[in-house]
Amino acid sequence: MSANDNMDKSPNHFMLPDTISEGLTNVDKIARATKLNYDEVDSIVSDLLTQRLILKIERKGFIFGKKKVELPITQIGSKLLNVKKQELDQKGQMQES
Repeated sequence: MSANDNMDKSPNHFMLPDTISEGLTNVDKIARATKLNYDEVDSIVSDLLTQRLILKIERKGFIFGKKKVELPITQIGSKLLNVKKQELDQKGQMQES
């Protein structure tokens, strides 16, 4: 299954990279912003990691050495996100006509 298939089937697979590209790179923050439950976000993140649309970076935190996980979007993920946004804009314009 290609990355494009997941984005076509599930709006959540499109919503997460969009949220990540806006600067929310923590699973908890993504779950709050998208109003999806944590388990669903974690599952979608795993799919996006497998497809290499996002990366998982672990950093050492300042307090008590707690690890901080960030999920930046990759260049491929960003390009795919832009293509999908353009497709949606074109569909919206065609439906308005």
